[in-house]
Amino acid sequence: MKLKYAGDILAGLVYLAKHNIYHGDLKPANILVTKEKDGTVVAHIADFGGAHELITDHTETNLHTGSFTHQYASIAHFKAAAKLLRRQALRPTQTSPQGGAFIDRDPNRSNQILMGNDVFAAGIILYELFAGVHPFELKGATSYQQSFPDLQTFKGIDLLKEKGVSNGIIALIKEMVGHDPNKPISIEEIAARFEKAVAERQSTSNNA
Repeated sequence: MKLKYAGDILAGLVYLAKHNIYHGDLKPANILVTKEKDGTVVAHIADFGGAHELITDHTETNLHTGSFTHQYASIAHFKAAAKLLRRQALRPTQTSPQGGAFIDRDPNRSNQILMGNDVFAAGIILYELFAGVHPFELKGATSYQQSFPDLQTFKGIDLLKEKGVSNGIIALIKEMVGHDPNKPISIEEIAARFEKAVAERQSTSNNA
């Protein structure tokens, strides 16, 4: 069922991306598992209180950090957003440790950063789904920045291997969690690669 749930989560992200929606607060508590009328069990992305539509107008757009949960937010993406704003010498319309909205005139760049943060959060969720623990040693919540995951304390892939996770899925999770906000990322490509990794795993199991 873990593979099914992971596929459902990625399919949900693909749906949001196709409709230019940024969730902004992906975490296990916002993944609901339901039983459909036909008996199938499906994992759904929920709680869109911090979500918003990505604007594609090239004159201006909203670079919105949303209302997020620190343990599932990438500080690298937030730093990239701040750098983009400083470079353009734009003033934030709102600032708060719990989120903020900023006007940005490079929608492709800002959308890339925002969607990358959703992918980062999904990568952490997938790691937890397969490993049973958060992939980072968290510093604690004594301050705003200290409650972000520390990329230097990544627990690595050994635990995933011990849980029997395939190399293809492990590589994908590492890429999602380690996404460089300065590089484009395609949620559709990630979902397709996940499906391929699952198919390869099933094929190997059938031939064993």
